[in-house]
Amino acid sequence: MRTHVHMGLLSLLTFFSSLFMTVSTFAQSPVILFQKTVGGSNNDILSDIQPTADGGSIAVGYSMSGISGDKTEALIPSTTSSTTDIWVVKLDATGLIQWQKNLGGDSYDFGESIKQTVDGGYIIGATSQSNISGDKTENSFGSQDYWIIKLDGTGAIQWQKTIGGDKLEKAKDIQVTNDGGYIVGGYSNSSISGNKTDNTNGLDDYWVVKLDDLGTIQWQKSIGSDGYDNLNELKQTADGGYILGGFTYEGYYPNSNFPRYGAHDFYVVKIDAVGTVEWQKVYGGSYDDYIESLQQTTDGGYILGGYSTSNISGMKTENSNGGSNGDYWLVKIDAIGTVQWQNDIGGSSLEYMTSVKQTQDGGYVLGGYSYSSISGDKTENSNGNGDYWVVKTNSRGSIQWQKTIGGSGTEFLTSLQQLADGSYLIGGYSASNISGDKTDNSQGGNDFWIVKLSDPGVTNTPSVSDVYYCPNGAAVPLTAIGQDLLWYTTATGGVGSTIAPTPNTNTLGFSTYYVSQTINSIESPRVAISSVVKSPPSVTITGLGTMCAGTSQNIMAYAGTAFVWSDGVTTSQRTIAPTSTTTYSVTITGVNGCTNSGSRTFYVSAPPVASISGASSLCNGTSATLTASPGSNDLYYGYRWSTGQTTASITVAPNSTKTYSVTITMGSCTSVAYKTMTVTGVAPSAMSIVGLNTSYLKTAAAVTLVGSPTGGTFRVDNIQRTTFNPAILSVGNHSVTYTITQGMCNSVITRIVSVTNPTTTNLQAAAQLAFNGVVDNKKVRLEWYNNTGYKNDYFVIQKWDNKGEFVDIETINAQQMDNDSELRHFIAFDSKPNEGDNQYRIKVVFKDGLSMLSELKTVQYKEMSAIFMFPNPATDFIEINLDSYVGKPVNVNVYNPFGQNVMHQEWEEVRTPYLRIDLTNYPSGSYVLRMSNRGKKDTVLKFIVNK
Repeated sequence: MRTHVHMGLLSLLTFFSSLFMTVSTFAQSPVILFQKTVGGSNNDILSDIQPTADGGSIAVGYSMSGISGDKTEALIPSTTSSTTDIWVVKLDATGLIQWQKNLGGDSYDFGESIKQTVDGGYIIGATSQSNISGDKTENSFGSQDYWIIKLDGTGAIQWQKTIGGDKLEKAKDIQVTNDGGYIVGGYSNSSISGNKTDNTNGLDDYWVVKLDDLGTIQWQKSIGSDGYDNLNELKQTADGGYILGGFTYEGYYPNSNFPRYGAHDFYVVKIDAVGTVEWQKVYGGSYDDYIESLQQTTDGGYILGGYSTSNISGMKTENSNGGSNGDYWLVKIDAIGTVQWQNDIGGSSLEYMTSVKQTQDGGYVLGGYSYSSISGDKTENSNGNGDYWVVKTNSRGSIQWQKTIGGSGTEFLTSLQQLADGSYLIGGYSASNISGDKTDNSQGGNDFWIVKLSDPGVTNTPSVSDVYYCPNGAAVPLTAIGQDLLWYTTATGGVGSTIAPTPNTNTLGFSTYYVSQTINSIESPRVAISSVVKSPPSVTITGLGTMCAGTSQNIMAYAGTAFVWSDGVTTSQRTIAPTSTTTYSVTITGVNGCTNSGSRTFYVSAPPVASISGASSLCNGTSATLTASPGSNDLYYGYRWSTGQTTASITVAPNSTKTYSVTITMGSCTSVAYKTMTVTGVAPSAMSIVGLNTSYLKTAAAVTLVGSPTGGTFRVDNIQRTTFNPAILSVGNHSVTYTITQGMCNSVITRIVSVTNPTTTNLQAAAQLAFNGVVDNKKVRLEWYNNTGYKNDYFVIQKWDNKGEFVDIETINAQQMDNDSELRHFIAFDSKPNEGDNQYRIKVVFKDGLSMLSELKTVQYKEMSAIFMFPNPATDFIEINLDSYVGKPVNVNVYNPFGQNVMHQEWEEVRTPYLRIDLTNYPSGSYVLRMSNRGKKDTVLKFIVNK
């Protein structure tokens, strides 16, 4: 067993209870009480199972099976097996089916979470791509949405709600709230649209929606970084708020506004009862870490469960047993997110935790799936490929017992609950026939597989009590009550010693040892005993760090139960009145009996001497900056201007003479300064340059410059002149300015005038007529009429790109005709439009080398829908649905758990709606697929390879 802790302050209850002897026990192996295989002829995937008030259970997932096996209702539509529907199955206490319900529309629908409601019915959190069809009564807002369904106790639909924006939403968890309503959580990449009222912070965000008992939205919240943030589970907390857990993925966006430890990290957010973020934390190592499950614990903190491929790095304190395959990662945090302890649990292959629950004895039960045989922490061999793996720990994460459950195929545990009698209800899916622990054959593909596991009994072990020390305290050998004691440093293996170990008290946290007793030549199981080095109290001294000479203030030290200041004061709060800069020190005794010292320096300075710098006069209609100064002392000061501003500098624009003041404060000392701003002159409200054209031929006569109102001066290209003479100017654009000065005020008007060479080309005849652009199938069609074919050489179609410039995409020769009164029709196509707005223009190039441009035309191209993959996790292959990408350019990349690119394919035009990736040479682990379409932001999906 490997447990690492970061201790906060121990409560008085914990401190004093540690003084008494406790009896440790070691559990026997649990047994299967019943199991049930439920499915049809195709794949049926269980997502969630919950106990019901009648002693039975309710399961939800999704199905690709028609009427076959245990399935009594057809898919919607019944003519296809290429979609999925929600499948709800109600079981009695012995696992027999009482009723079932197939729910869906004309596309893919996935049941993700189910809970029994206070009226005896059920609430389902689902994801749907369907429009109005089948059971679905509302159209989709985007590519997929949250679909919330309320059933009565017999499975009949009472009401349903479609919730989403114009892109993709995926529901992951739904809970019944203490006000009788519901809260649903998942993730979204939609901006404000549909019934979504928050923009995304990045690519995917946590999206939490609070509903009343009839499904009406009460509030909603988007939470996340500028990368990918996927919520997997949420729970209501004792204070009426909510705890949210999932992962944040930096991916290809390294400038994220969150701390990052690896590619994927645990991401925990605490919100209050109306969705306001109270705190948020990121935990992880240098590779991939995902929260799949979390729960508030009885001490007010939280237990986090998930999957990790990280070795010791970042916040992770243990290496992975399975290396890049990954292990269970169990993390205990306190009420504000500080890590208390953590444990990496796994064997030499892949382990993936999907569920964690606090048990009735204050420990934890972990559920997921494992590919390992005996190795690392795993004490049982695999039955086939992946198996259910259930692990029970004590309250500090030490393993008490474990159980591997499965057949010769592959099993994935997705849901785990402890029942009132202490037994465990387990749900997931299996592809095994009768073999190993499995007593029923597969109905076809994967089936729901539901198992009830006993609460194992206990056998006597030595009586032990944990020991507690302050840092660097004097330690004594550990003790236990029992016969012929043997001491160990590991839960299994190794050779025991009759000499009790003496703990090291130099490092904060837990050190765990193990002890057994031998009676009648039989050695008992080992029991854990921990040496806890308690955290010293954190010393904080409050008060203003800078003080004005001659003043006093109250300061306070916290937190602890006893205080001794260096000058003998023994109260937490005291009054100080130093005459010069002074350091105050205090020693604090914490609630756990440990002490710590700290100090703070209070700086004493002379009062401020306020002054204001800046212009004293200005022109009406202009502004000036005033800056306050406290004098020569550079300590911190507070500023308050007569305008209400609190910065050292302000910008003012008075329209008449006005006096400004600033009050500078340091502690209880203040000083005031004043400054009067005199306003002189009024700039002209309207100016113009009379009779000047925007363009002149080089041969044109000089033009006398005339301004209004009169009395100003002209400059041509910053040279003072009274005329504009094209003959002395170069061909090109020239700046003409007219300035009027009144008092301190200057008013300026500028005109740009071009000088051109004479030409015989009639440019007016080159005007584009009826230039238009429309979406045509999967292209943009551009068309225009023109009557200048005998004068111009060719047309260039130009497009605005994402670098902020026009690029040429096609050149078309004009039709050479002598009759310029005839309109001719031209057409061009952009076969690769960007998602969103596309801007085009036509450049007409004439035979004499001159050219002109048409007006801009904007064409909006609709964004494509999301991609989907199946199966996931996968063994031999994975298939990606590219139906909405047919006819478009696509790049596909796959990255292994080390971030290396292991596959790259690129098409200028996709011709088939499916892409099948062969996984024969892919080792087990977590992979990332990135699909990119030009002009569309990347789509990134995670998939698991299980061998």
